[in-house]
Amino acid sequence: KPNRGGIPICFPWFGQSSNPGEPAHGWARVANWIVSSTSATDNSVTVVLELSRAPFDLRYRIRFGDTLTTELTATNRSDDEVTCEVALHTYFAVGSIAAVSVHGPLEELPFLDQLTGETRPATGESIRFTQ
Repeated sequence: KPNRGGIPICFPWFGQSSNPGEPAHGWARVANWIVSSTSATDNSVTVVLELSRAPFDLRYRIRFGDTLTTELTATNRSDDEVTCEVALHTYFAVGSIAAVSVHGPLEELPFLDQLTGETRPATGESIRFTQ
């Protein structure tokens, strides 16, 4: 069942699994996480959640303050190289998609336009959405 709010954690794959019966976008978003610690200051509250499923240990740190900060760390506990995909699949209500842009190191990477199926080259500019 799709999540339509918050920040669903897509892990260890994004999209459909190649294994029948596995949930879309991985098992992390539908798993029961353990609250491993909480802390508070005058300006913020921090919650740390953990989840283990072979071969991964996941740690998700959420800081609620003047800004919201999230950090997901995945550790491979096996001796083997493991491929995984990760997405913090946010949902934001926006007045106009034309006003949305993404800033950061993604500006220097090529990307897949899922609407057209084309891989587009890096632009060096903020990513903007037109549709």
